Amino acid sequence: QPFHTITIRRQVAVATVTVLVPFAIAAALSANMTRLERQAEVREQAGSVAATAAAYFQQYLTGLDSMASALSRHPGVMALDAAQCDPLFAGILRAQPLLLNVVVTDDEGTIRGTGLPARVAINSRMAQAYVKAVVSTGQPIVSELLTGQVSGKPTIILGYPVRGAQGTVVGVLALGLDLQGMQTLFRRIPLPNGSVITLSDANSRVLARSRDAEKYIGRTIGLQSRAPRDVPPTQLATGIDGVQRFYGNAAVDRGPWLLSVGIPQSEVLARLLPLYIRNLVLVLIPTAAVVLMALWLSRLMSGALAPAGAAHPRAGRRL
Repeated sequence: QPFHTITIRRQVAVATVTVLVPFAIAAALSANMTRLERQAEVREQAGSVAATAAAYFQQYLTGLDSMASALSRHPGVMALDAAQCDPLFAGILRAQPLLLNVVVTDDEGTIRGTGLPARVAINSRMAQAYVKAVVSTGQPIVSELLTGQVSGKPTIILGYPVRGAQGTVVGVLALGLDLQGMQTLFRRIPLPNGSVITLSDANSRVLARSRDAEKYIGRTIGLQSRAPRDVPPTQLATGIDGVQRFYGNAAVDRGPWLLSVGIPQSEVLARLLPLYIRNLVLVLIPTAAVVLMALWLSRLMSGALAPAGAAHPRAGRRL
């Protein structure tokens, strides 16, 4: 139908829509760009927190190494004297809440000192693994995830050689990390609701977690299929709990372990919602004003041309 044969109201409506469509397209493109920017923002936040947390954790482990070096030179530890070691280790546990226990054994794995009272049943076979490794190499080691001999809780053992007066290895000093206790430490890091911090080993096995640690420690996750150092700094992945998150990853070389910080993808929508509502209001108000003005103008023009339409019926059919 030729444009000049359309009524004035319809002409005004078409012109109004023609003007508003580009604005609507521009608004949609702007909203999508904002969404991508917020995704990048959340991803960057996860990566930054992961790198910072990993650096602090690495620094903490370095401090434990220094403490262990000093302890291994203590006369009571070198003598494997339980009367001196037990109160010494108990004092360390009070000052180090992230340590599950401090134990010294002889070179055959027999406990000679502990910060916690020893249980009646001790799994000596579990002790032999890290004890033999330290005695044979004479170097500090980091154990796999295991159950503490004395505490009975999941732990990672940092084992250090204890040398006698002749310089030979006479025992092993073991610091057990409180993996469940790390949940409290991780929770202190300010993150959006639903976020999670996970420490996993090179086999993708959970060592510590900020949420439901008791449920997930020891379980295997699929966030990494490579060495911790080769995992991407950031990624979008589904966690072991089925929640999709933006993850920031940082390697902890002492393990080697991977420290991951996951922020839920829903956090992007939570940050976008106030902005979307504000932009929607800003768009709807002028759009409504334009539409109302167009209707008013079309009504005004139709009213002004009505007498002419009455005098010329053919023209009036186009009003």
